Amino acid sequence: MEILAVLEKSHDAQIRVTRDSYMGREVVDIRVWVKRGEKYSRDPDRWVRTQKGLTFSAHKLPALIKLLVESSCEKKATTEDRLES
Repeated sequence: MEILAVLEKSHDAQIRVTRDSYMGREVVDIRVWVKRGEKYSRDPDRWVRTQKGLTFSAHKLPALIKLLVESSCEKKATTEDRLES
């Protein structure tokens, strides 16, 4: 598994974007990971993946990035238009 990006969600949770191979195909996984404390593990700094997230074919990543950027730009433009009024 290759970690592509990590976004801190809180002191004990983060969103990780990873690339991996699953059943012979390249996939990208965007998932919430949580830190397990001493109550659940002997290693208090152990991070474990949760069920919250999604996995998709790696070849779809450029299209997803494009959609997110376009969506972000459209929202920014809409917000700026409201501020100017």
